Amino acid sequence: MGDENKTRDAVDAVTGLAKVVPVYEDVVQPAAKEIGVALQRTIHMALAPIGGMVWGYEKIEQFLKDSLAKRLENVPPEQIKTPSPQVAGPAIEALKYTGHDKNLREMFAKLLATAMNKATAAEVHPSFVEIIKQLNPDEAKICCILKKYESFPVVNLIESNDDGSFCILVQNFSNLGGVAGCEFAAMIQSHLTNLTRLGLIEVVYGRQIQGYEQQYAAIESRPELKKFTEKIQAANHKFRFQRGCIDRTAFGHLFLNACID
Repeated sequence: MGDENKTRDAVDAVTGLAKVVPVYEDVVQPAAKEIGVALQRTIHMALAPIGGMVWGYEKIEQFLKDSLAKRLENVPPEQIKTPSPQVAGPAIEALKYTGHDKNLREMFAKLLATAMNKATAAEVHPSFVEIIKQLNPDEAKICCILKKYESFPVVNLIESNDDGSFCILVQNFSNLGGVAGCEFAAMIQSHLTNLTRLGLIEVVYGRQIQGYEQQYAAIESRPELKKFTEKIQAANHKFRFQRGCIDRTAFGHLFLNACID
């Protein structure tokens, strides 16, 4: 009951914010008072859905029962083990706040299933839980694509000046966000930075993926880059594209195998 009470307390604490925000009162400035009240209503409306997004103990329990049963149905009973509490505890706790997102909750479920299978449990690192917690929904989608492809094309847009100097105008641009179906595909550089920081990928230049000529050309002709190349040309400067690839690290390979179906 301890975990259940903690979960309910968390839900009550978050949803309670929408109820206890004080009404702004200012009898001297009616206009300011009206604006303040409208702001409080807006805040109330913005916080109200949080209660439904934070999962309670019963919802987490039912999700794991269904999800783990599906993932372990072909594993012999003697091969199923109790997962390490170092992994299971933080993963279940994290589901309270990530369960509303399909990709993130499925990553946690897959991680637990991997940890419960004697044949794969050794491949689970406790840090995998913290890594999932530091992913946003779009980055989880990108991880699903990186599980399918070992490498993915990326380019730098470089502006060259007459004196021989140059600068990287656009760094680490890729259509990976669009391929993954990201809600904010234009934030791909930020996503790649975070995945690199977490040790899951490395972005390498000076090496082009064989057979991906059309994919590189498609990236280089994207409208997001075209607006930059047109400005460069208008200034009578030159530009070039530096091609590279997004590679999974050895650690990233283990993470993707353990956390993504």
